[in-house]
Amino acid sequence: MGADRGRHPDPGGPVTPPGRPWWRRLTAIVVGWVWLVVVEPVRDGRVHVRDGPPGLAAITAVAAVGYLVAGMLVLLARPIRDAGALVTEADGLVVLPELSLAPLLLVLVLALILLVTAALHTHWLLRTGAYLLFAVPSLLIGVLAFPGLGLSALLPALLALVGLAVLMLVRRRRRFAWPEVLWVGGLVALGVLVPLVLQQQSIRSIGPDVRALQVNLVFTLVAQVALPAVVIGGAALAELAVRAGAWGVSVVRTETPRRWWVLPASAVVVAAAAWAVWLVLQEPLSVAFSALPLAVGVLALLAMQALRRRGDPVGPEDLVEEWPRLLTPLAVVTVLGGWAASLGPVAEGLGLGRWSPLGDLPTLTFSRLAVAGVGLVLAVAWSGAGERVRPTLLVAFAAVMLNSSGLFAALPVSWSGDRLAAAVALVAVLLLAGFALTRSLTSRRATACVLMAALSACFALRQVLADPISWLLGFSALALTLFGLVWRLLSDATWTRADTPAFPRPARVLLFWGYALLAVTSLAFVALGRQLGGPADVTPFTVLGDHLFGTPVFLAAVLGCLWQCVHRGAAVVPDIAEELAD
Repeated sequence: MGADRGRHPDPGGPVTPPGRPWWRRLTAIVVGWVWLVVVEPVRDGRVHVRDGPPGLAAITAVAAVGYLVAGMLVLLARPIRDAGALVTEADGLVVLPELSLAPLLLVLVLALILLVTAALHTHWLLRTGAYLLFAVPSLLIGVLAFPGLGLSALLPALLALVGLAVLMLVRRRRRFAWPEVLWVGGLVALGVLVPLVLQQQSIRSIGPDVRALQVNLVFTLVAQVALPAVVIGGAALAELAVRAGAWGVSVVRTETPRRWWVLPASAVVVAAAAWAVWLVLQEPLSVAFSALPLAVGVLALLAMQALRRRGDPVGPEDLVEEWPRLLTPLAVVTVLGGWAASLGPVAEGLGLGRWSPLGDLPTLTFSRLAVAGVGLVLAVAWSGAGERVRPTLLVAFAAVMLNSSGLFAALPVSWSGDRLAAAVALVAVLLLAGFALTRSLTSRRATACVLMAALSACFALRQVLADPISWLLGFSALALTLFGLVWRLLSDATWTRADTPAFPRPARVLLFWGYALLAVTSLAFVALGRQLGGPADVTPFTVLGDHLFGTPVFLAAVLGCLWQCVHRGAAVVPDIAEELAD
Protein backbone atom coordinates (compact mmCIF):
# COMPACT_ATOMS: atom_id res chain seq x y z
CA MET A 1 0.00 0.00 0.00
CA GLY A 2 3.03 2.29 0.58
CA ALA A 3 3.47 2.90 -3.16
CA ASP A 4 -0.03 4.30 -3.53
CA ARG A 5 -0.32 6.55 -0.49
CA GLY A 6 0.92 9.59 -2.36
CA ARG A 7 -2.06 9.31 -4.75
CA HIS A 8 -4.81 9.84 -2.22
CA PRO A 9 -6.81 13.03 -2.70
CA ASP A 10 -6.04 15.94 -0.42
CA PRO A 11 -8.61 15.88 2.39
CA GLY A 12 -8.33 19.67 2.73
CA GLY A 13 -9.38 19.60 6.38
CA PRO A 14 -10.20 17.37 9.32
CA VAL A 15 -11.75 14.00 8.55
CA THR A 16 -12.75 13.35 12.14
CA PRO A 17 -16.15 14.42 13.47
CA PRO A 18 -16.18 18.08 14.56
CA GLY A 19 -17.15 19.24 18.02
CA ARG A 20 -14.84 17.01 20.04
CA PRO A 21 -13.18 18.53 23.15
CA TRP A 22 -9.71 19.93 22.61
CA TRP A 23 -8.14 17.44 25.01
CA ARG A 24 -9.54 14.54 23.01
CA ARG A 25 -8.09 16.01 19.85
CA LEU A 26 -4.73 16.53 21.55
CA THR A 27 -4.75 12.95 22.80
CA ALA A 28 -5.60 11.71 19.33
CA ILE A 29 -2.73 13.74 17.88
CA VAL A 30 -0.16 12.36 20.33
CA VAL A 31 -1.38 8.75 20.17
CA GLY A 32 -1.72 8.78 16.40
CA TRP A 33 1.70 10.33 15.90
CA VAL A 34 3.46 7.84 18.20
CA TRP A 35 1.65 4.95 16.55
CA LEU A 36 2.56 5.97 13.01
CA VAL A 37 6.15 7.03 13.73
CA VAL A 38 7.25 4.30 16.17
CA VAL A 39 4.75 1.49 16.69
CA GLU A 40 3.75 0.79 13.11
CA PRO A 41 7.31 0.47 11.71
CA VAL A 42 8.14 -2.00 14.48
CA ARG A 43 4.91 -3.93 13.94
CA ASP A 44 5.50 -4.21 10.21
CA GLY A 45 9.28 -4.66 10.30
CA ARG A 46 9.99 -7.08 13.13
CA VAL A 47 11.04 -10.70 12.69
CA HIS A 48 8.17 -13.18 12.33
CA VAL A 49 8.92 -16.86 13.08
CA ARG A 50 5.51 -18.26 14.04
CA ASP A 51 5.09 -20.21 10.81
CA GLY A 52 8.74 -21.21 10.54
CA PRO A 53 10.20 -24.71 10.75
CA PRO A 54 10.57 -26.43 14.15
CA GLY A 55 13.24 -24.91 16.33
CA LEU A 56 13.46 -21.56 14.56
CA ALA A 57 11.44 -19.73 17.22
CA ALA A 58 13.63 -21.14 20.01
CA ILE A 59 16.79 -20.14 18.17
CA THR A 60 15.38 -16.65 17.71
CA ALA A 61 14.66 -16.43 21.44
CA VAL A 62 18.25 -17.41 22.26
CA ALA A 63 19.53 -14.82 19.79
CA ALA A 64 17.32 -12.17 21.39
CA VAL A 65 18.76 -13.00 24.81
CA GLY A 66 22.27 -12.72 23.38
CA TYR A 67 21.43 -9.34 21.88
CA LEU A 68 20.05 -8.18 25.21
CA VAL A 69 23.25 -9.28 26.96
CA ALA A 70 25.41 -7.40 24.45
CA GLY A 71 23.22 -4.32 24.74
CA MET A 72 23.50 -4.39 28.52
CA LEU A 73 27.28 -4.66 28.20
CA VAL A 74 27.20 -1.42 26.24
CA LEU A 75 24.88 0.36 28.65
CA LEU A 76 26.63 -0.87 31.80
CA ALA A 77 30.20 -0.65 30.50
CA ARG A 78 31.26 1.95 33.07
CA PRO A 79 30.08 0.10 36.23
CA ILE A 80 31.39 -3.19 34.85
CA ARG A 81 34.85 -1.66 34.47
CA ASP A 82 34.68 -0.36 38.03
CA ALA A 83 33.43 -3.63 39.53
CA GLY A 84 36.37 -5.98 39.05
CA ALA A 85 39.88 -6.66 37.81
CA LEU A 86 41.08 -5.47 34.41
CA VAL A 87 42.91 -7.51 31.79
CA THR A 88 45.58 -5.41 30.11
CA GLU A 89 47.36 -5.85 26.79
CA ALA A 90 51.17 -5.83 26.89
CA ASP A 91 51.44 -2.26 25.59
CA GLY A 92 48.57 -1.07 27.79
CA LEU A 93 46.46 0.18 24.87
CA VAL A 94 43.62 -2.31 25.46
CA VAL A 95 42.19 -2.70 28.96
CA LEU A 96 39.13 -4.94 29.33
CA PRO A 97 37.15 -5.86 32.43
CA GLU A 98 37.78 -9.51 33.27
CA LEU A 99 34.07 -9.93 34.06
CA SER A 100 33.18 -9.02 30.46
CA LEU A 101 35.45 -11.45 28.63
CA ALA A 102 33.17 -14.48 28.99
CA PRO A 103 29.90 -12.80 27.90
CA LEU A 104 31.67 -10.93 25.08
CA LEU A 105 33.13 -14.10 23.62
CA LEU A 106 29.94 -16.13 24.16
CA VAL A 107 27.83 -13.61 22.25
CA LEU A 108 30.47 -13.48 19.52
CA VAL A 109 30.43 -17.28 19.31
CA LEU A 110 26.62 -17.20 19.11
CA ALA A 111 26.83 -14.72 16.23
CA LEU A 112 29.31 -16.96 14.39
CA ILE A 113 27.09 -20.01 14.97
CA LEU A 114 24.03 -18.28 13.49
CA LEU A 115 25.95 -16.87 10.52
CA VAL A 116 27.60 -20.18 9.65
CA THR A 117 24.35 -22.13 10.08
CA ALA A 118 22.54 -19.64 7.84
CA ALA A 119 25.23 -20.04 5.17
CA LEU A 120 24.76 -23.83 4.99
CA HIS A 121 21.72 -23.42 2.72
CA THR A 122 22.63 -20.36 0.65
CA HIS A 123 24.83 -19.44 -2.31
CA TRP A 124 28.39 -20.75 -2.32
CA LEU A 125 29.76 -17.21 -2.06
CA LEU A 126 27.96 -16.68 1.23
CA ARG A 127 29.13 -20.08 2.45
CA THR A 128 32.70 -19.15 1.60
CA GLY A 129 32.40 -15.82 3.41
CA ALA A 130 30.95 -17.46 6.53
CA TYR A 131 33.69 -20.08 6.49
CA LEU A 132 36.40 -17.42 6.32
CA LEU A 133 34.68 -15.38 9.02
CA PHE A 134 35.01 -18.37 11.35
CA ALA A 135 38.45 -19.52 10.14
CA VAL A 136 40.32 -16.26 10.61
CA PRO A 137 39.54 -15.59 14.31
CA SER A 138 39.87 -19.26 15.27
CA LEU A 139 43.30 -19.57 13.64
CA LEU A 140 44.33 -16.22 15.09
CA ILE A 141 43.49 -17.34 18.62
CA GLY A 142 45.40 -20.55 18.06
CA VAL A 143 48.47 -18.78 16.71
CA LEU A 144 48.59 -16.39 19.66
CA ALA A 145 48.34 -19.29 22.08
CA PHE A 146 50.94 -21.37 20.19
CA PRO A 147 54.05 -20.13 22.09
CA GLY A 148 52.69 -21.48 25.36
CA LEU A 149 50.64 -24.47 24.22
CA GLY A 150 52.43 -25.65 21.10
CA LEU A 151 50.47 -27.67 18.52
CA SER A 152 47.68 -28.27 21.01
CA ALA A 153 46.65 -24.63 20.46
CA LEU A 154 46.21 -25.06 16.69
CA LEU A 155 44.78 -28.57 16.68
CA PRO A 156 41.24 -27.63 17.84
CA ALA A 157 40.96 -24.90 15.20
CA LEU A 158 42.16 -27.21 12.41
CA LEU A 159 39.76 -29.97 13.47
CA ALA A 160 36.90 -27.47 13.62
CA LEU A 161 37.67 -26.12 10.14
CA VAL A 162 37.80 -29.59 8.63
CA GLY A 163 34.57 -30.56 10.34
CA LEU A 164 32.82 -27.39 9.15
CA ALA A 165 33.95 -28.00 5.56
CA VAL A 166 32.50 -31.52 5.68
CA LEU A 167 29.25 -30.26 7.23
CA MET A 168 28.85 -27.62 4.50
CA LEU A 169 29.31 -30.25 1.79
CA VAL A 170 26.85 -32.68 3.37
CA ARG A 171 24.09 -30.15 4.20
CA ARG A 172 24.28 -27.81 1.19
CA ARG A 173 21.28 -29.37 -0.58
CA ARG A 174 19.27 -30.31 2.50
CA ARG A 175 16.47 -28.39 4.17
CA PHE A 176 17.06 -26.53 7.41
CA ALA A 177 16.92 -28.63 10.58
CA TRP A 178 17.41 -27.20 14.06
CA PRO A 179 20.14 -29.73 15.07
CA GLU A 180 22.39 -27.96 12.57
CA VAL A 181 22.76 -25.16 15.09
CA LEU A 182 24.06 -27.63 17.66
CA TRP A 183 26.50 -29.20 15.20
CA VAL A 184 27.84 -25.83 14.10
CA GLY A 185 27.90 -24.67 17.73
CA GLY A 186 30.12 -27.58 18.69
CA LEU A 187 32.55 -26.82 15.86
CA VAL A 188 32.68 -23.10 16.64
CA ALA A 189 33.22 -23.80 20.33
CA LEU A 190 36.00 -26.24 19.43
CA GLY A 191 37.75 -23.70 17.23
CA VAL A 192 37.32 -20.58 19.37
CA LEU A 193 36.61 -21.41 22.99
CA VAL A 194 38.76 -24.49 23.53
CA PRO A 195 42.09 -22.74 22.73
CA LEU A 196 41.12 -19.88 25.03
CA VAL A 197 40.25 -22.26 27.88
CA LEU A 198 43.48 -24.24 27.41
CA GLN A 199 45.51 -21.07 27.39
CA GLN A 200 43.80 -19.71 30.49
CA GLN A 201 44.67 -22.88 32.39
CA SER A 202 48.34 -22.52 31.53
CA ILE A 203 48.71 -18.74 31.90
CA ARG A 204 50.44 -18.93 35.25
CA SER A 205 53.08 -21.30 33.96
CA ILE A 206 53.75 -19.85 30.50
CA GLY A 207 54.03 -16.15 31.24
CA PRO A 208 51.99 -13.03 30.38
CA ASP A 209 48.24 -12.94 29.95
CA VAL A 210 47.52 -12.33 26.26
CA ARG A 211 43.72 -12.59 26.47
CA ALA A 212 43.27 -8.85 25.91
CA LEU A 213 45.50 -9.04 22.84
CA GLN A 214 43.53 -12.00 21.49
CA VAL A 215 40.17 -10.34 22.00
CA ASN A 216 41.44 -7.06 20.56
CA LEU A 217 42.73 -8.67 17.36
CA VAL A 218 39.57 -10.76 16.93
CA PHE A 219 37.26 -7.78 17.30
CA THR A 220 39.46 -5.64 15.06
CA LEU A 221 38.78 -8.18 12.31
CA VAL A 222 35.12 -8.67 13.21
CA ALA A 223 34.49 -4.92 13.26
CA GLN A 224 35.39 -4.68 9.57
CA VAL A 225 32.63 -7.18 8.74
CA ALA A 226 30.12 -5.34 10.91
CA LEU A 227 30.75 -1.93 9.31
CA PRO A 228 27.84 -2.07 6.78
CA ALA A 229 25.38 -2.75 9.61
CA VAL A 230 26.75 0.18 11.60
CA VAL A 231 26.59 2.47 8.57
CA ILE A 232 23.00 1.46 7.88
CA GLY A 233 22.12 2.02 11.53
CA GLY A 234 23.47 5.54 11.25
CA ALA A 235 20.58 6.49 8.97
CA ALA A 236 17.94 5.49 11.53
CA LEU A 237 17.62 8.91 13.17
CA ALA A 238 17.11 10.65 9.82
CA GLU A 239 14.43 8.16 8.79
CA LEU A 240 12.62 8.68 12.08
CA ALA A 241 12.91 12.44 11.62
CA VAL A 242 11.28 12.26 8.20
CA ARG A 243 8.55 10.02 9.57
CA ALA A 244 8.01 12.37 12.50
CA GLY A 245 7.73 15.42 10.24
CA ALA A 246 5.47 13.84 7.63
CA TRP A 247 3.09 12.08 9.99
CA GLY A 248 3.17 15.00 12.43
CA VAL A 249 1.84 17.37 9.78
CA SER A 250 -0.69 14.76 8.67
CA VAL A 251 -2.01 14.02 12.16
CA VAL A 252 -2.25 17.67 13.22
CA ARG A 253 -3.88 18.61 9.94
CA THR A 254 -6.39 15.80 10.27
CA GLU A 255 -7.31 16.42 13.91
CA THR A 256 -7.34 20.24 13.80
CA PRO A 257 -10.43 22.11 12.61
CA ARG A 258 -9.91 23.91 9.31
CA ARG A 259 -10.08 27.39 10.82
CA TRP A 260 -7.41 26.54 13.44
CA TRP A 261 -5.03 24.65 11.14
CA VAL A 262 -3.20 27.87 10.30
CA LEU A 263 -2.01 28.28 13.92
CA PRO A 264 0.17 25.14 14.26
CA ALA A 265 1.26 25.50 10.64
CA SER A 266 2.38 29.08 11.22
CA ALA A 267 4.16 28.10 14.44
CA VAL A 268 6.19 25.44 12.63
CA VAL A 269 7.13 27.77 9.79
CA VAL A 270 8.07 30.66 12.09
CA ALA A 271 10.15 28.44 14.40
CA ALA A 272 12.01 26.80 11.52
CA ALA A 273 12.57 30.16 9.82
CA ALA A 274 13.88 31.79 13.02
CA TRP A 275 16.36 28.96 13.56
CA ALA A 276 17.44 29.08 9.91
CA VAL A 277 17.97 32.85 9.98
CA TRP A 278 20.02 32.55 13.16
CA LEU A 279 22.22 29.89 11.55
CA VAL A 280 22.60 31.93 8.37
CA LEU A 281 23.76 34.92 10.39
CA GLN A 282 26.33 32.69 12.10
CA GLU A 283 27.61 30.80 9.04
CA PRO A 284 26.24 32.34 5.82
CA LEU A 285 28.77 30.73 3.44
CA SER A 286 28.40 27.27 4.98
CA VAL A 287 24.61 27.38 4.70
CA ALA A 288 24.87 28.51 1.08
CA PHE A 289 27.35 25.74 0.27
CA SER A 290 25.19 23.18 2.10
CA ALA A 291 22.31 24.06 -0.23
CA LEU A 292 24.29 22.67 -3.19
CA PRO A 293 22.83 19.12 -2.88
CA LEU A 294 19.35 20.65 -2.97
CA ALA A 295 20.17 22.53 -6.17
CA VAL A 296 21.78 19.48 -7.76
CA GLY A 297 18.80 17.33 -6.81
CA VAL A 298 16.32 19.79 -8.29
CA LEU A 299 18.25 20.01 -11.56
CA ALA A 300 18.59 16.24 -11.83
CA LEU A 301 14.88 15.68 -11.22
CA LEU A 302 13.97 18.30 -13.81
CA ALA A 303 16.24 16.59 -16.30
CA MET A 304 14.76 13.17 -15.58
CA GLN A 305 11.22 14.49 -15.78
CA ALA A 306 11.64 14.71 -19.52
CA LEU A 307 11.83 10.91 -19.54
CA ARG A 308 8.47 10.53 -17.82
CA ARG A 309 5.15 10.56 -19.54
CA ARG A 310 3.51 12.01 -16.49
CA GLY A 311 4.72 13.36 -13.18
CA ASP A 312 3.67 11.43 -10.11
CA PRO A 313 4.12 13.06 -6.71
CA VAL A 314 6.30 11.36 -4.13
CA GLY A 315 5.24 11.33 -0.49
CA PRO A 316 7.75 11.18 2.40
CA GLU A 317 6.24 7.95 3.72
CA ASP A 318 6.88 6.25 0.36
CA LEU A 319 10.52 7.32 0.48
CA VAL A 320 11.06 6.10 4.05
CA GLU A 321 9.55 2.71 3.23
CA GLU A 322 11.64 2.22 0.09
CA TRP A 323 14.95 3.56 1.41
CA PRO A 324 15.87 0.51 3.58
CA ARG A 325 15.72 -1.68 0.47
CA LEU A 326 18.37 0.46 -1.19
CA LEU A 327 20.44 1.02 1.93
CA THR A 328 22.14 -2.37 2.13
CA PRO A 329 23.66 -2.46 -1.38
CA LEU A 330 24.58 1.22 -1.22
CA ALA A 331 26.20 0.83 2.20
CA VAL A 332 28.16 -2.26 1.14
CA VAL A 333 29.43 -0.55 -2.02
CA THR A 334 30.36 2.57 -0.06
CA VAL A 335 32.25 0.57 2.59
CA LEU A 336 34.06 -1.39 -0.12
CA GLY A 337 34.98 1.91 -1.74
CA GLY A 338 36.37 3.11 1.57
CA TRP A 339 38.44 -0.06 1.89
CA ALA A 340 39.75 0.45 -1.64
CA ALA A 341 40.62 4.04 -0.78
CA SER A 342 42.65 2.82 2.20
CA LEU A 343 44.86 0.83 -0.15
CA GLY A 344 46.26 4.06 -1.61
CA PRO A 345 48.16 5.15 1.54
CA VAL A 346 49.25 1.54 2.11
CA ALA A 347 50.71 1.31 -1.39
CA GLU A 348 52.39 4.67 -0.97
CA GLY A 349 53.87 3.60 2.37
CA LEU A 350 55.28 0.46 0.74
CA GLY A 351 57.02 2.56 -1.88
CA LEU A 352 54.68 1.51 -4.70
CA GLY A 353 53.71 5.09 -5.51
CA ARG A 354 50.43 6.91 -5.18
CA TRP A 355 47.55 5.05 -6.79
CA SER A 356 44.42 6.82 -7.97
CA PRO A 357 42.31 6.05 -11.05
CA LEU A 358 42.04 9.79 -11.77
CA GLY A 359 45.63 10.85 -11.29
CA ASP A 360 45.95 13.45 -8.55
CA LEU A 361 42.37 12.93 -7.40
CA PRO A 362 42.26 11.10 -4.02
CA THR A 363 41.06 7.52 -4.17
CA LEU A 364 38.23 8.18 -1.69
CA THR A 365 37.00 11.01 -3.90
CA PHE A 366 37.04 8.73 -6.93
CA SER A 367 35.18 5.94 -5.10
CA ARG A 368 32.41 8.26 -3.92
CA LEU A 369 32.07 9.87 -7.34
CA ALA A 370 31.82 6.40 -8.84
CA VAL A 371 29.07 5.40 -6.40
CA ALA A 372 27.23 8.66 -7.13
CA GLY A 373 27.54 8.01 -10.87
CA VAL A 374 26.12 4.51 -10.55
CA GLY A 375 23.24 5.92 -8.52
CA LEU A 376 22.46 8.50 -11.20
CA VAL A 377 22.55 5.89 -13.96
CA LEU A 378 20.10 3.69 -12.06
CA ALA A 379 17.90 6.71 -11.32
CA VAL A 380 17.71 7.60 -15.01
CA ALA A 381 16.97 3.99 -15.98
CA TRP A 382 14.20 3.56 -13.37
CA SER A 383 12.76 6.97 -14.14
CA GLY A 384 12.54 6.06 -17.80
CA ALA A 385 10.66 2.91 -16.80
CA GLY A 386 8.04 5.04 -15.02
CA GLU A 387 9.19 4.65 -11.42
CA ARG A 388 9.13 7.62 -9.10
CA VAL A 389 10.31 6.69 -5.59
CA ARG A 390 13.65 5.03 -6.24
CA PRO A 391 14.84 7.65 -8.75
CA THR A 392 14.10 10.43 -6.26
CA LEU A 393 16.05 8.63 -3.54
CA LEU A 394 19.01 7.90 -5.79
CA VAL A 395 19.15 11.47 -7.06
CA ALA A 396 19.27 12.72 -3.48
CA PHE A 397 21.92 10.13 -2.61
CA ALA A 398 24.07 11.10 -5.61
CA ALA A 399 23.79 14.79 -4.71
CA VAL A 400 24.92 14.12 -1.14
CA MET A 401 27.78 11.90 -2.31
CA LEU A 402 28.92 14.62 -4.72
CA ASN A 403 29.13 17.15 -1.91
CA SER A 404 30.89 14.61 0.33
CA SER A 405 33.38 13.38 -2.26
CA GLY A 406 36.10 15.90 -1.45
CA LEU A 407 35.92 17.72 -4.78
CA PHE A 408 35.37 20.95 -2.88
CA ALA A 409 37.94 20.28 -0.16
CA ALA A 410 39.95 23.34 -1.20
CA LEU A 411 37.05 25.67 -0.41
CA PRO A 412 37.22 27.47 2.97
CA VAL A 413 33.71 26.24 3.92
CA SER A 414 32.18 22.92 4.86
CA TRP A 415 28.70 21.54 4.63
CA SER A 416 26.46 19.50 6.92
CA GLY A 417 22.96 18.12 7.06
CA ASP A 418 21.89 20.67 9.67
CA ARG A 419 22.94 23.56 7.44
CA LEU A 420 21.10 21.92 4.55
CA ALA A 421 18.00 21.79 6.75
CA ALA A 422 18.38 25.52 7.44
CA ALA A 423 18.57 26.20 3.71
CA VAL A 424 15.43 24.10 3.15
CA ALA A 425 13.56 26.06 5.84
CA LEU A 426 14.46 29.32 4.13
CA VAL A 427 13.32 27.95 0.77
CA ALA A 428 9.99 26.97 2.32
CA VAL A 429 9.47 30.48 3.71
CA LEU A 430 10.43 32.11 0.40
CA LEU A 431 8.06 29.85 -1.53
CA LEU A 432 5.21 30.65 0.84
CA ALA A 433 5.85 34.36 0.48
CA GLY A 434 6.18 34.11 -3.30
CA PHE A 435 2.97 32.13 -3.74
CA ALA A 436 1.12 34.52 -1.43
CA LEU A 437 2.34 37.63 -3.28
CA THR A 438 1.44 36.17 -6.66
CA ARG A 439 -1.94 35.00 -5.33
CA SER A 440 -1.17 31.41 -6.30
CA LEU A 441 -1.03 29.92 -2.79
CA THR A 442 -3.24 26.82 -2.81
CA SER A 443 -3.94 24.39 0.01
CA ARG A 444 -1.63 21.85 -1.57
CA ARG A 445 1.25 24.32 -1.94
CA ALA A 446 0.81 25.66 1.58
CA THR A 447 0.85 22.13 3.01
CA ALA A 448 3.97 21.30 0.98
CA CYS A 449 5.80 24.34 2.34
CA VAL A 450 4.70 23.63 5.91
CA LEU A 451 5.87 20.05 5.51
CA MET A 452 9.27 21.26 4.28
CA ALA A 453 9.61 23.42 7.39
CA ALA A 454 8.52 20.54 9.64
CA LEU A 455 10.97 18.15 7.97
CA SER A 456 13.78 20.67 8.46
CA ALA A 457 12.98 21.10 12.15
CA CYS A 458 12.71 17.37 12.81
CA PHE A 459 15.89 16.60 10.87
CA ALA A 460 17.85 19.26 12.76
CA LEU A 461 16.60 17.85 16.10
CA ARG A 462 17.02 14.16 15.21
CA GLN A 463 19.86 13.50 17.67
CA VAL A 464 17.59 14.44 20.58
CA LEU A 465 16.19 10.89 20.31
CA ALA A 466 19.55 9.47 21.37
CA ASP A 467 20.21 12.00 24.14
CA PRO A 468 18.88 9.79 27.00
CA ILE A 469 21.26 6.99 25.98
CA SER A 470 24.08 9.52 25.63
CA TRP A 471 23.47 10.67 29.19
CA LEU A 472 23.63 7.08 30.43
CA LEU A 473 26.76 6.13 28.51
CA GLY A 474 28.59 9.44 28.67
CA PHE A 475 29.46 9.21 24.96
CA SER A 476 27.12 10.41 22.23
CA ALA A 477 28.87 8.32 19.56
CA LEU A 478 28.11 5.09 21.44
CA ALA A 479 24.53 6.19 22.01
CA LEU A 480 23.93 6.98 18.35
CA THR A 481 25.39 3.65 17.29
CA LEU A 482 23.37 1.63 19.80
CA PHE A 483 20.17 3.49 18.91
CA GLY A 484 20.67 2.84 15.21
CA LEU A 485 21.44 -0.85 15.68
CA VAL A 486 18.43 -1.42 17.94
CA TRP A 487 16.08 0.43 15.59
CA ARG A 488 17.27 -1.65 12.65
CA LEU A 489 16.76 -4.81 14.69
CA LEU A 490 13.19 -3.83 15.51
CA SER A 491 12.07 -2.45 12.15
CA ASP A 492 14.27 -3.76 9.34
CA ALA A 493 13.50 -7.49 9.15
CA THR A 494 10.86 -7.43 6.42
CA TRP A 495 13.18 -9.23 3.99
CA THR A 496 13.40 -12.22 6.34
CA ARG A 497 9.78 -13.17 5.57
CA ALA A 498 10.48 -14.15 1.97
CA ASP A 499 11.29 -17.76 1.10
CA THR A 500 13.13 -18.86 -2.04
CA PRO A 501 15.09 -22.03 -2.89
CA ALA A 502 18.31 -20.01 -3.21
CA PHE A 503 17.74 -18.11 0.03
CA PRO A 504 15.25 -19.95 2.29
CA ARG A 505 13.48 -18.20 5.11
CA PRO A 506 15.32 -19.94 8.00
CA ALA A 507 18.64 -18.85 6.50
CA ARG A 508 17.36 -15.27 6.26
CA VAL A 509 16.28 -15.22 9.90
CA LEU A 510 19.55 -16.70 11.15
CA LEU A 511 21.60 -14.37 8.97
CA PHE A 512 19.65 -11.38 10.25
CA TRP A 513 20.18 -12.29 13.90
CA GLY A 514 23.80 -13.35 13.43
CA TYR A 515 24.79 -10.13 11.71
CA ALA A 516 22.90 -8.04 14.26
CA LEU A 517 24.73 -9.82 17.09
CA LEU A 518 28.06 -9.30 15.33
CA ALA A 519 27.46 -5.54 15.11
CA VAL A 520 26.24 -5.02 18.68
CA THR A 521 29.03 -7.19 20.10
CA SER A 522 31.60 -5.08 18.25
CA LEU A 523 30.04 -2.02 19.86
CA ALA A 524 30.16 -3.70 23.29
CA PHE A 525 33.89 -4.30 22.87
CA VAL A 526 34.40 -0.61 22.04
CA ALA A 527 32.42 0.46 25.12
CA LEU A 528 34.05 -1.97 27.54
CA GLY A 529 37.59 -1.38 26.29
CA ARG A 530 37.13 2.37 25.83
CA GLN A 531 38.37 1.91 22.30
CA LEU A 532 36.91 5.14 20.89
CA GLY A 533 39.39 6.11 18.19
CA GLY A 534 41.03 2.68 18.10
CA PRO A 535 41.25 0.30 15.13
CA ALA A 536 38.15 -1.61 16.30
CA ASP A 537 36.05 1.53 16.85
CA VAL A 538 32.88 1.33 14.74
CA THR A 539 31.21 4.50 16.04
CA PRO A 540 32.67 6.89 13.39
CA PHE A 541 30.81 4.88 10.78
CA THR A 542 27.53 5.71 12.52
CA VAL A 543 28.25 9.38 11.91
CA LEU A 544 29.21 8.50 8.34
CA GLY A 545 25.93 6.63 7.90
CA ASP A 546 23.93 9.56 9.24
CA HIS A 547 25.78 11.90 6.89
CA LEU A 548 25.80 9.83 3.69
CA PHE A 549 22.62 7.77 4.11
CA GLY A 550 20.46 9.78 6.50
CA THR A 551 20.72 13.09 4.67
CA PRO A 552 19.53 11.63 1.31
CA VAL A 553 16.18 10.46 2.68
CA PHE A 554 15.58 13.95 4.09
CA LEU A 555 16.65 15.58 0.84
CA ALA A 556 14.47 13.22 -1.18
CA ALA A 557 11.45 14.13 0.96
CA VAL A 558 12.18 17.81 0.37
CA LEU A 559 12.44 17.23 -3.39
CA GLY A 560 9.05 15.53 -3.27
CA CYS A 561 7.60 18.57 -1.51
CA LEU A 562 9.09 20.91 -4.10
CA TRP A 563 7.54 18.84 -6.84
CA GLN A 564 4.19 19.18 -5.10
CA CYS A 565 4.50 22.93 -5.36
CA VAL A 566 4.49 22.80 -9.17
CA HIS A 567 2.46 19.65 -9.77
CA ARG A 568 -1.30 19.42 -9.74
CA GLY A 569 -2.54 16.22 -8.28
CA ALA A 570 -2.37 14.23 -5.11
CA ALA A 571 -1.81 15.37 -1.58
CA VAL A 572 1.66 15.91 -0.20
CA VAL A 573 0.83 14.43 3.19
CA PRO A 574 -0.05 10.76 3.72
CA ASP A 575 -3.65 9.75 4.28
CA ILE A 576 -3.84 9.15 8.03
CA ALA A 577 -7.37 7.79 7.95
CA GLU A 578 -6.42 4.94 5.64
CA GLU A 579 -3.12 4.33 7.43
CA LEU A 580 -4.79 3.95 10.82
CA ALA A 581 -7.50 1.78 9.31
CA ASP A 582 -4.83 -0.48 7.89
